[in-house]
Amino acid sequence: MSFDPADRAQLPFLDALEGLAHVFLEEALALPDAAFLPLPDAAANTQGRWEVCLLKLDLYADDFPQALLQDNRVRCPQTWAAIAGLAGLTVAGFMRLAPGSEIKPHRDRREDDVIRVHVGLQLPEHERSYWPEGTARLMDIRQLHAARNPSAQDRLTLCCDFRLGVPVPEGAIPPWSPELSPEPPRSDLSTLAKA
Repeated sequence: MSFDPADRAQLPFLDALEGLAHVFLEEALALPDAAFLPLPDAAANTQGRWEVCLLKLDLYADDFPQALLQDNRVRCPQTWAAIAGLAGLTVAGFMRLAPGSEIKPHRDRREDDVIRVHVGLQLPEHERSYWPEGTARLMDIRQLHAARNPSAQDRLTLCCDFRLGVPVPEGAIPPWSPELSPEPPRSDLSTLAKA
């Protein structure tokens, strides 16, 4: 079997994540600032503040204190209960980009059979025009990507990495950032055929 981003049967976690986006938002908004840590590359890739509240780490485990995971799971019991049993989940957490902050264009490393999913929980207006809050977007972090938050409130997403068991070819996922690509973003996965 080869990877097809339009085949939701290959991505069974999408419906679960989108169906509980309101719960994820409620718990993310209730988190204390102490639950969020700067991302390891934040200083090099960010103007402003870009942070993560981690719930699960397989990859990148050496980059963060492990004790924090248990505390965050207690702070977000419904989110943790919803995602803990999702097949293939390797990394999960809330990402927060502060008002006026920007993540500069960059690429990240990942294994060939891992895909990132962001569920938009609280997005700036310019992103809501092509990414409705509560919906999931696939992301190939090997591609150039960026984000900005010109709004007066935090930009919040639930970020999850999933091991699919099949390689995800470069270019199979549409570019993340519209401003980095000449083609319009294809972001609302609810329009894709459901199996």
